[in-house]
Amino acid sequence: MRLVKETSISGRTPEELLTNLEIQIAIYRSRSRVSNQKRILVLTFGMLFILIATSAALFMLQQQIPDRPEQHRKASETATTDHP
Repeated sequence: MRLVKETSISGRTPEELLTNLEIQIAIYRSRSRVSNQKRILVLTFGMLFILIATSAALFMLQQQIPDRPEQHRKASETATTDHP
């Protein structure tokens, strides 16, 4: 397969080959820019999701903190009243 490409390229002038190469490089660069932008978006949304999930978990834990000492006190009061 490579020989077929080489024979078709050998019939072209250097200017045509240079133009073809510049076009291919431009296409490659535009694709890499698009993929870099997509990668940046994915990373940004991923970090944002992690931040929101962490904040929600911390908020839920903070809401449970005041409840725990009351439950602990109730448990200790019942334990002391059971044993006279």
